[in-house]
Amino acid sequence: MTDLNSPLTLAHGPALKNRFMLAPLTNQQSHADGLLSADEIRWLSMRAEGGFGLTMTAAAQIDSHGIGFPGQLGCYDDAHLPGLRELAANINAAGSHSVVQLHHAGMRTPHELIEGQQPVCPSDNEEFGARAMTLAEVEQARDNFIAAAVRCEAAGFHGVEVHGAHGYLLCQFLSAEINKRDDRYGGNLENRARLTFEIIDGIRAACGDDFSVGLRLSPERFGMDLMEVREVARRVMAEGQIDYLDLSLWDVFKTPVDEAYQDRRLVDWFTDLERGEVRLGAAGKLTTGAKCREAVEAGLDFVVVGRGAILHHDFPKQVSANPDFEPTALPVSRAHLRQEGLGESFIDYMSGWKGFVEATAGPALLGPWDRSLPAPMIIAIDGTTASGKGTIAKRLSAHYGLPHMDTGRLYRATGVAAMRAGVALDDADGVAAVARSLDLADFDEADLRTAEAGKAASVVAAIPEVRQALFELQRAFATQPLGALLDGRDIGTIIAPEADAKLWVDASVEVRGASSSLRSTASVRSSSSASVVTQLTMP
Repeated sequence: MTDLNSPLTLAHGPALKNRFMLAPLTNQQSHADGLLSADEIRWLSMRAEGGFGLTMTAAAQIDSHGIGFPGQLGCYDDAHLPGLRELAANINAAGSHSVVQLHHAGMRTPHELIEGQQPVCPSDNEEFGARAMTLAEVEQARDNFIAAAVRCEAAGFHGVEVHGAHGYLLCQFLSAEINKRDDRYGGNLENRARLTFEIIDGIRAACGDDFSVGLRLSPERFGMDLMEVREVARRVMAEGQIDYLDLSLWDVFKTPVDEAYQDRRLVDWFTDLERGEVRLGAAGKLTTGAKCREAVEAGLDFVVVGRGAILHHDFPKQVSANPDFEPTALPVSRAHLRQEGLGESFIDYMSGWKGFVEATAGPALLGPWDRSLPAPMIIAIDGTTASGKGTIAKRLSAHYGLPHMDTGRLYRATGVAAMRAGVALDDADGVAAVARSLDLADFDEADLRTAEAGKAASVVAAIPEVRQALFELQRAFATQPLGALLDGRDIGTIIAPEADAKLWVDASVEVRGASSSLRSTASVRSSSSASVVTQLTMP
């Protein structure tokens, strides 16, 4: 039986000291220009020091036009090198295999993050408002992946992972549903997989023999066909140009969605493939020592840990000391997450995961503001699109220590969840049932920022049964004993009419057009029994 604490050799690069890989976790801690922040360096360095055999960054953009979410790390410019060098040095010094995950969002690039431009896609995609890439642009994307890998090697990283999962650009090329090209990058599976293989081959040729290359694939959702992904996995392991294959399964032990393949678990469709020198791992609810052990017993070479690593920077050490280790119970305090190395923007992001971050009373000591609103309290924020109300909400939530709910995300998540479940958006009862069982932790932020998600939200928001289901959820959130902050439509009038402070946020066209900036100045109209706020300026 494989021991989680045993070393794992790779064909290229240093061996992993154990079988624990840190998942590439979205954390939104980088600066707007892709430069690493001190918070992100600290978060990752602590995981390396905490015993992870391989420490991987969040998805890093290889092209500013392919950004996937706010606060995303960049590796597309030499200006990113100083921060990358510092991070690589920290991870390497801790004895962990250091990896940058290379990423292009393709059609899933949020429109507001590339103002005045369209997201790109293998083919025109009206649903996402994306345009087809020219042949020259496809080749440039390939070259950008390779150049980013060379830059990461120069920064001192041991390797890179190519992100081919979760409906992002390379996944879009793999999908027969999305990719309708008629050139050498479209048509049959060989052509649709060509870009991924050209990137892998290019990185292997451009980087040294001691530089590792991984690939992440997701076999379901996003237009993926399980048997086609299995074939890509078989081929990439047979050719031996990568060192490891990282499968994103959402739940390692789930059965496939496709009824034709439910005679065995999803992971079993890959563990039986010939691997040669390529190592195989997977992510998906590996939250305890027992589940990690079960995963390697199922035939995986390593485990990819997400939530456990967020809760405990030293998750591998904890499991080594106690094979049946279970993380601290949820919800956890913001103070616990700060202690575990998460910055405030990461904690704000985690607050959107259902039941992950507990409500706290009283003001948080995070900024220079001299405010003294009573706590507990309810703050309701509404306003025009792209006015900065979301940024204001997050800052106020952090300052006053209030749990925050972005109600717009609920409708987007409901729409996306319904589509994933195969529920027609006009099926009132079906979509309402989806809304009642909603768990925001099931969604990447990028899932909810697409044009498709926006359109779905508009449809489901018009269904009275859905509004009632989400109304009950929002009201329960708003009436917590320790207070709450909510932003979205109808918050101050319907959801929380008794709010202590009601803010309406508006901004000039110029400011709204620059909403992705960290600085936002907005005029605010407020009605409250306690106070009237005439203007709020965010530092």
